Amino acid sequence: MRGCVVFDVFGTCFGFDNVIDEIHKSYAQDLERADTNAQAVFLSWFYQTQRDFTYLSLSDTYTPIAQVFAAVLPRVLRQAMPHLSKIDESRPKLITDQLKSLQPRPGLLESIKNLEEAGLDVYAFTNGAAASTKALFSQAYAQSSGMDTAFLSHLEARIISCDQVKAAKPDRKAYDLAKERTITDNVEHAWFVAAHQWDLLPARNVGYKTAWVSYEELEPVTSLFGEPDVSADSLNDLSDKIIASTR
Repeated sequence: MRGCVVFDVFGTCFGFDNVIDEIHKSYAQDLERADTNAQAVFLSWFYQTQRDFTYLSLSDTYTPIAQVFAAVLPRVLRQAMPHLSKIDESRPKLITDQLKSLQPRPGLLESIKNLEEAGLDVYAFTNGAAASTKALFSQAYAQSSGMDTAFLSHLEARIISCDQVKAAKPDRKAYDLAKERTITDNVEHAWFVAAHQWDLLPARNVGYKTAWVSYEELEPVTSLFGEPDVSADSLNDLSDKIIASTR
């Protein structure tokens, strides 16, 4: 049996706690004055970045998501803390720099190991750049004592970036690229894993079974996106369900 499991990266493989902590550290007093908090500011930033990244792509003005993150942040900070008449350049850079050091979600590396040992090739499909995605996984393995690092030997070949087709998710061209790279003639089982249901819908449309992990969205919106083939509250449980379904 051969198969593949394609993981979304931002929010699914890696969380944003360090970014949220930096927002709080950089703007603690201003956040309190504006009666808001770092998590709310981060979520606004993340969702506005995803929106603008996608809209730029749809407008034939594809822009790498790292540039969108950086460009959008001052606007988000002003919206969250309108008493700030100007956003200095130094503090936003401290925040965006944290995107280079995202921490892996609990169970990520163990799940990759178990899936690969079960005959399922693991891929990472990202809105981000291939190089920065490789760096995140490399850091995760470097920080994990005793974890099997076999996946690193073919990591570069397993990263699929929207930059390669200059089309942002959920553009069909991006998912067609993932399908072309992963669903080859000898693949019997093709899975797509994400923490947000909007990512699963276009993946299903090109032929993947879908696996939703609930730690980001918490509440499924099946009336819009349908039921995932499997769902779980953690990557460990999700990978176990994927493996069980292929036996």
